[in-house]
Amino acid sequence: MAQLTKRFGWTWVDAIAADNDYGHLAIQAFSEEVRGGGVCLAFFATLSRKRLESDVLKAADVVQSSSARVILVFAWYTDVETLLLELIRRNVTGRQFLASEAWSTSDRLLRNPALFRIARGILGVAIRSAPIPGLEEHLRSLHPSHEPGSTLMRELWELLFECKPVGGNSSALQLLPPCVETETLQSVQSAFTAASQLRITYNIYLAVYAVALALHRQLSCTGNNGTDRSPHCATTEDLQPKQLGDEIYIERGDIRAVYDIVSWQDSPGGSLKYVTIGKMEGSELHMNDSAIVWVDGTNTLHGKDLEAGAQREAAQPSSAMSPLSFLQWLLVLPLQTWAMDGSLSTQCQQWLYSNSLEDPSLSQDGDVILGGLFPIYIKPVAPDATLTKPPKILKCQGLQARGLRWAQGMVFAVEEINQNPYLLPGVKLGYRIMDSCGQYPWSLRGALALVSGRNQTCSKVLALIGDAPSTQCIILSRTLGPLGIPLLAKRFGWTWVGAIVSNNDYGLLAIQAFSEEVKGAGVCLSFITTLSRKRLESDVLKAADVVQSSSARVILVFAWYTDVETLLLELIRRNVTGRQFLASEAWSTSDRLLRNPALFSIARGILGVAIRSAPIPGLQEHLRSLHPSHEPGSTLMRELWGLLFECNPVGGNSSALQLLPPCVGTETLQSVQNIFTDISQLRTTYNIYLAVYAVAHALHSQLSCTGKNATDRSPHCATTDDLQPRQLIRHLNQVQFTTQLGDEIHIERGDIRAVYDIVSWHDTPGGSLKYVTIGKMEGSDLQMNDSAIVWVGGTNTHTAHVSVWPVFVIELM
Repeated sequence: MAQLTKRFGWTWVDAIAADNDYGHLAIQAFSEEVRGGGVCLAFFATLSRKRLESDVLKAADVVQSSSARVILVFAWYTDVETLLLELIRRNVTGRQFLASEAWSTSDRLLRNPALFRIARGILGVAIRSAPIPGLEEHLRSLHPSHEPGSTLMRELWELLFECKPVGGNSSALQLLPPCVETETLQSVQSAFTAASQLRITYNIYLAVYAVALALHRQLSCTGNNGTDRSPHCATTEDLQPKQLGDEIYIERGDIRAVYDIVSWQDSPGGSLKYVTIGKMEGSELHMNDSAIVWVDGTNTLHGKDLEAGAQREAAQPSSAMSPLSFLQWLLVLPLQTWAMDGSLSTQCQQWLYSNSLEDPSLSQDGDVILGGLFPIYIKPVAPDATLTKPPKILKCQGLQARGLRWAQGMVFAVEEINQNPYLLPGVKLGYRIMDSCGQYPWSLRGALALVSGRNQTCSKVLALIGDAPSTQCIILSRTLGPLGIPLLAKRFGWTWVGAIVSNNDYGLLAIQAFSEEVKGAGVCLSFITTLSRKRLESDVLKAADVVQSSSARVILVFAWYTDVETLLLELIRRNVTGRQFLASEAWSTSDRLLRNPALFSIARGILGVAIRSAPIPGLQEHLRSLHPSHEPGSTLMRELWGLLFECNPVGGNSSALQLLPPCVGTETLQSVQNIFTDISQLRTTYNIYLAVYAVAHALHSQLSCTGKNATDRSPHCATTDDLQPRQLIRHLNQVQFTTQLGDEIHIERGDIRAVYDIVSWHDTPGGSLKYVTIGKMEGSDLQMNDSAIVWVGGTNTHTAHVSVWPVFVIELM
């Protein structure tokens, strides 16, 4: 986001962010990144989910009154939608939105015709997508009959086919008609089988491989273990998390991030689509500027509303916070304090309740167990308020196809590694995947259950992959640790920008990182405003006030796409136009924003950073092969069937499935086109894929190494009997591998080269928006096609002038 503002010379931008860690840390990181670079935040408004209505109104007020025409939005896509609709209601147009990854690729926003007017031209940052060979085949081969005990598989069948599979005994499944047993995922097009844009799934895939390689190194080395600072060799009996790396890696470790830069443009069908216009890998931004469609529907950035020299207000100071490391999100490894405590094993009591939170949603035994935490369900169940029984956290409801696909991305990577004769030979990887519900209480409880062995099998995990939301991951890393976008602003000369971020770790750390990145480059933040999900309505109103009154025309937005939508709608309602928004990966490729016609007038021309997308060979086949019959005990599979086919597969006994007619048995994912089966833009999925492989290579290194360990800083070898997470981290720090598509993954000191796409939101022939990839950022190398950018004014020409700063601003800074 910071690099986008620098690239296009935006020096006066607004920022709207979720009022949580995601938003606050994103804005803080942004501020740090652009510090000294002449980019300033005109205002910083927050959106809270609990007070969304009032926050949206406030943010819309700020956007409408601010002179800044570039708005960064770090918020959830549903909140962004509310905001954009409010801005449209006020006829606030001409703003260039920059979408974070939380909403930059949202289908819901892209397909909402009410947003088209304001969303066209949105630029966003998206988690890079990449294909995972064989994943689609894996997903489509799934079936409840293959896992008779899987509640997940039965729930998936309920979700997709609206029938009750054999074994479905939940109250919801009882209401559905029985499945006819011909239901299959082979032709199903859904979010579960969608392998076209694997982003988080690919990250999970990489995380598994990273751990596997670290284990391989630890288990294959031999020799005495020297000092406590050198990586130890081990067996599967004595593996320790601490042996995989030192504590600095967990607390400050970073992995090279790769993001896609996306642009929202019109599609032939009349909706919006996001087009990958660039890529960001680490600090390197590569963009095709000419591919950007700006907010005015053109490929040229121009007009005084987006000039770098627009009048600026005083920048708002931001508190100092540590930026979130990518590895803290991608991979959390429990340290020796938990894994090496032998008393935990002897004191472990098997969790016998079948409906317990500690029961894994997906599991497979193995010599080494990897843990996974993903938001498979999204609706927390209200606790009993009668005060007649002790309060407890209940299992969540509302199966989420995308989260289930992320989990299957990890499953696919593990199975792929187990079939590889050269990686971890003789060692079988297992997994325990639990639902995080996208909420920190569930995420933290699941993580602690996994690392302590307090679960159904009393097995402790060596490494934990997840959780997807930044806030949950930060909490996990800070809890388990003690137990053991700037180039764009520089490129375009933006020196005075505003920032809107989520009021959480994501937003605050993002803006801090941004400020650090642009420090000394003349980019200054004129304002930073936050969006809290709990008070989204009031925060949106505040942010809109700041945007509307600020002279900054470039606005970075680190927020979830739903929050960004709410903000944009408020700006539209106030007729706040001419802002160039820089979108973080949270919303830069949001389909929901791109397809919302109400946003077209303000979203056209948005520039964004997106997590790089990459194909995963075989993933689509994996997804489409999934079927409740293959996993008769899988509740997830039955719920997926109910979601996709609106029928109750055999065995579906949940209350929701009981309301659905029985599946006829011919349902299959083979032809289903939805978010589950869509693998066209694999971003998070690809990251998951890489994470799995990284772990696998680390395991391979640890299990296959030989020789003496002279010092305590060299990787220790191990067997499957003595693997320790701490030593696995050390092997993980030395992981190098090449994916099937030729991507070279190199981890050194906990860092992996980040790759991002730079996207521009363009008009489509059908009247909607789409994002176009106009560049790429790999590490610190930014490559962009500036001529492909469509700026907020609808042109392909960008005009940026640096004005004389007011004396009071200079004195303040």
